[in-house]
Amino acid sequence: MVGPLLSPTCFFAYGTLRRNAPMHSLLEADVRYLGPASYRARLLDLGDFPGVVASESAQDVVVGELFLVRAELVEEVLARLDRYEGPAFVRREVQVRGEDEGDVLAWVYHYGGDPARGRLVASGDWLDDAARRLS
Repeated sequence: MVGPLLSPTCFFAYGTLRRNAPMHSLLEADVRYLGPASYRARLLDLGDFPGVVASESAQDVVVGELFLVRAELVEEVLARLDRYEGPAFVRREVQVRGEDEGDVLAWVYHYGGDPARGRLVASGDWLDDAARRLS
């Protein structure tokens, strides 16, 4: 157990940066996997990648993974992720729920574009939704 309300050295991945996802290599050497996590937001499928947008509804839950970024590399890792995510995404410090950690502060990227561009992923799990569409 890591402890309640960590500093923002945690990162919540919900799409292409998750383990077994195409861009996880951007993270894997510099983080420790803490476990499954969830975040109250709406998940949109934007084609080749997902995005989250804020939601106040308890029904809207995004499924993802929580990572602890090595403290000495936080700035470097976040700069790398900012470049990858690009101008359409905004990094925010939010509270997520770790399956083992409880509520923690973590960085998450929110989609800053038009939400109407995306398809709502009702399950909240982009990898699961993508696997179903491909099968």
